[in-house]
Amino acid sequence: MLIEKVTAPPVLALPKRGRKYSLDTDASAHQVGYALFQTDEKRSSTPRVLAQTLAQAERNYSVSESECLTVIDGIATCGPYLCAGYCKSATPLLG
Repeated sequence: MLIEKVTAPPVLALPKRGRKYSLDTDASAHQVGYALFQTDEKRSSTPRVLAQTLAQAERNYSVSESECLTVIDGIATCGPYLCAGYCKSATPLLG
C-alpha cells in the first residue's frame, strides 16, 4: 500500500511548457514549506517541493510573516518556472 501511495500521482515530474503553475505554501511555528504544481485539464504534477526549518530569529515571526517568508522564498527559488507563464500562489491565510 505504501509503495502505491509513493508512486501514484502526483509525484515529482519535469516541468512542461504551456501548463499553468501553482505555488502552494504553508508555515508552522518551526518549519515552512512549499510545493510547485503544474496542471493541465486532466492532472497535476509536482516539479518542485521544499521544506526547511526556521532559523531561531525567524521563529519569532507571526504566522502571517512566516507565510510571507515562504511565498517570497518560493518565488525566489522557483522564479524561472513562474516567470515562464501564468502562475498563482495559494496559502492557508491568503487562499
